[in-house]
Amino acid sequence: SRRYKEEQVLRKMDDDRNSRYVQRTRDNLPEDFFVEFGYSYDWVFVFKVQDEWVEKSDMQRKFSMKHVIGALRHAGLETHQFYSVQRDEVYCKIRAPPQRLMEQADAIDHKLRLNPAAAEEEMSSGRSGLWKGRDIQDPFAQCKYAPFEYIYGKFEQETSFKRDKKNKGHKIKVVESKFPKLYRSFALENGKESQFSGLDRIKIMHSIFETPRAEKGCGFNLDELVADKCIITAYPLHNKREKMLLERRWLRIEQLPWNQPLDGIQEYLGEKIALYFVFLGHYTTWLVPIGIFGIAVWAEIFAEESYNVQLQLYFAVFIACWSTLMLEFWKRRESTMAMMWGMSGFEEEEKPRPEFRGEVIPSPVDGDEEKFSAMGESLQAFVMSQTVIIGLIAVVIGVVAAIFSIRAVFNTAPLSADLDAGVINLAQLVPSLMNALAILVLGELFTPLAEWLTDLENHPTNTAFEDALISKTFIYQFVNAYAPCFYVAFGKQYLTTEDVCVGGCILELSYLLGSIFIVQVLVQNAQEVFVPLYSSYKLRLEESKGADPTRKMSVIEEEFLLSEFDVLRGPFNQYKELTFQFGYATLFSVAFPLAPILAFFSNFIEIRVDAWVLLQCSRRPIPSGVEDIGTWQTVFEVMSSLATVTNAALICLVSDRFLHSSWMWRVVNFLVFEHAVFIGQFIFAVMVEDVPKSTTIQLARQEFIAGKLIDDLEDDDPDAAFHDPDALEQEKDLFIIDDDDPDPVL
Repeated sequence: SRRYKEEQVLRKMDDDRNSRYVQRTRDNLPEDFFVEFGYSYDWVFVFKVQDEWVEKSDMQRKFSMKHVIGALRHAGLETHQFYSVQRDEVYCKIRAPPQRLMEQADAIDHKLRLNPAAAEEEMSSGRSGLWKGRDIQDPFAQCKYAPFEYIYGKFEQETSFKRDKKNKGHKIKVVESKFPKLYRSFALENGKESQFSGLDRIKIMHSIFETPRAEKGCGFNLDELVADKCIITAYPLHNKREKMLLERRWLRIEQLPWNQPLDGIQEYLGEKIALYFVFLGHYTTWLVPIGIFGIAVWAEIFAEESYNVQLQLYFAVFIACWSTLMLEFWKRRESTMAMMWGMSGFEEEEKPRPEFRGEVIPSPVDGDEEKFSAMGESLQAFVMSQTVIIGLIAVVIGVVAAIFSIRAVFNTAPLSADLDAGVINLAQLVPSLMNALAILVLGELFTPLAEWLTDLENHPTNTAFEDALISKTFIYQFVNAYAPCFYVAFGKQYLTTEDVCVGGCILELSYLLGSIFIVQVLVQNAQEVFVPLYSSYKLRLEESKGADPTRKMSVIEEEFLLSEFDVLRGPFNQYKELTFQFGYATLFSVAFPLAPILAFFSNFIEIRVDAWVLLQCSRRPIPSGVEDIGTWQTVFEVMSSLATVTNAALICLVSDRFLHSSWMWRVVNFLVFEHAVFIGQFIFAVMVEDVPKSTTIQLARQEFIAGKLIDDLEDDDPDAAFHDPDALEQEKDLFIIDDDDPDPVL
């Protein structure tokens, strides 16, 4: 049968290759590739061994195991296949030789960080006939960074032909770095050095997978291959040494939010995941002052047994100013990290999304081929998605109304007396828990639907896709998360007479917020810990069935049993959690001033849980670049502005502070208070520059220095070449002047 033949071919490949590796393992010797280059396999594809009688789809026939492995080798990659212990899967290890890495890095303009000492020396020397040497100084200390610190430039290759002594002197093509000393070097495990880090290799190989075959790539869309079951999965391999070093620095109980090893996270997990931890640390650090203030407000409320204490007013103003300053200083931090990681301008250089569907046409700008999609189809999908979201919001409002109807029943006599246990009032607790669980369940159900709707809209880049997904999620989740709170705060006292606020609506709102906040923290952290463990346990159980007892699982198979951390859904879900936590901590802070300090401790635990899941429970994520947090910044700013309105309304319109004032006077107080705070927020936003001066200067240096050292941009001075003595010698013929015209005819 066909399967029998495939098994025989793979068995022979497995036995032939493993015989060498087994002997080397017995002799405790590394393989030749590792000895020569200092690294080995970086990626793995996993295939399912299928019986011949199993019906295959068109995609499965087109991208069979033979075709996929052939495409990998055609793209200049090296592979090694072996069976799993139960022989129902084939693991294909993949690596790229240094020359292939350099070719692809040059093709995609992959950025590398420059060696400061080498860059300074090269800049001071100049390039003959192109630009003069110069020393960059900062006598007035305008920039806190050294002139050649954090300078990035695209990789440039140099191709030559040399005679190969091992192959009868035949000429062979040799690809080398054009500037071997200019780029920063990384120490590899066997003492070798390379201009490409492990993260660089993984990124470049991922680019090879997605590059069309006509451009010497594989022409794969990994997500489609997995979705169509052509492969089980594809993942980059963990580097044991690098992971262990990061764990020692990061997985510590005493690790403070503002002292995380951010560069280590970026160099191992990529910029997108690292930027999430930068934001998480920044936000958590800023929760400290507001958390302390909130404890003081709560203490006064507890002491006076009243929600109309003086500190509430100051707390509302402080919340507004705090949220504005936190976000403004985040913009500064974000732009600085983008500069330090070489991500400035990333969105302008972003490649089209592999899932983008369209017709290939000549670009109206430069004539190159590009995909084009008509606006009509995307517009139809957008209208449909908005219609679906409106319908789901109506469902959420219906669920909230049903829960509060149950609450009204609980509060009717004699049932309310039976549910009041003294310390715990079940008539209030049970509906609050129902609200918290409904928010979680409805939120989880919406996420896959939102991804499907966004995919229908056919966005050209991953950034555009994520921005659209964020917008949908925020609109729906805002109603889902906060509808009960808004109802209790501003609607309940006017819309119903059957279920009145017990002890005042602010007290009931505080009870509701506390229940929702605590339940969400517990459930979300439990999900993040136990879901990866359960999925890994389930997969391990499946893989153990029919396993050969004489064979031990390889490291690669062990990594396959770990859970997958999706580089899109993972950070997306984490930002979503933080966004709505920020809302609970700010929108109704005067009603529940303990929310900020609870958020601080929740995030303190979150950092450790997320780090542990990424390094201990997950396969290595596919690294992805990112310049900023995108639309999440806008979402946080909207929440900050809404927090000013809601807290002003709680103080002026809901609390008993103005109980004896007319309704009109309360509205006037609300408008004055709200506008005064908005003016203060605007002043703070204007005062704080989005990009620090040092970052602006360093970005200008990046452009200038990389332009000279990598692109050889000539000086603006047309006589620059003549400032160099060597250039003068080369151009001496220009100064020969004859007595008369040697060829008067012409």
